[in-house]
Amino acid sequence: MKRYYAVAAILTLTLLAFFTLPYYFTTGNVKADLPLACHDVLINGNFEGNEGWYLIPTEHPAGYSTDTVYAGQRSLRTGIAPGHYNQVSFSDARQTVLISPDAVSVTLKFHEYAIAPDPNDTYYLLLLNQYNYVLKTLLSSHRDHRSWEERSIDLTNYRGHTVKIQFGTYNDGYNGLTSWYIDNASLTVCTYATPTPTRVVNAYGFVPLAVHAAPFGPTMTPTPTTTTMPTATTTPTVISPTVTATPTSVLSAFFIFFF
Repeated sequence: MKRYYAVAAILTLTLLAFFTLPYYFTTGNVKADLPLACHDVLINGNFEGNEGWYLIPTEHPAGYSTDTVYAGQRSLRTGIAPGHYNQVSFSDARQTVLISPDAVSVTLKFHEYAIAPDPNDTYYLLLLNQYNYVLKTLLSSHRDHRSWEERSIDLTNYRGHTVKIQFGTYNDGYNGLTSWYIDNASLTVCTYATPTPTRVVNAYGFVPLAVHAAPFGPTMTPTPTTTTMPTATTTPTVISPTVTATPTSVLSAFFIFFF
């Protein structure tokens, strides 16, 4: 009897593994197999309109330029453009964005052009929280390169947060005017695309027991049948007592047999 239960236990475990384990080994990381959906969350990143960016009121505020442009008709200017009066001033523009908590990657890209003859002036890119505290200085320079250069900055670590992206320039009021131009800015957030529900089968073509919900196809309705009841007789029948084995669990029998 012990041998019987042990064999039953082994067969049960084998069938369970046959139907279910291939499902777990063949499906793998479901999200990793999904395509990415990416979109730009910046408003007016090409600066052709007036929306999206807050131009902070200062002694010499930031503005839009048609003189120094990478693409389109306008760019964002921070700092003091050539030909204007030099004075101590911060000149900044910023935009508030909410980065999805489901983001797989977050990338800030932009083209920039710097006119910076005074090494004591600085142009910078700040990342602030919603309360205007600086989370990180993403860029700070006084390099006078006077050509369009593309920048790319990874902001994936800030997914799930509301942040402010702030471009700015500081002029100290002496020795030349510094201005910094930004164009074609984007903040690309990529998330996994929503999967289309499909019927999952394992490597053997069976629906795993764990996810089997209902059979496909029409439901079969059993045909009722008439059963004739046997006629009772008065012949006495001697009933011999039988010995019934006490049932044990399959796993208990398995361990009793082997151990």
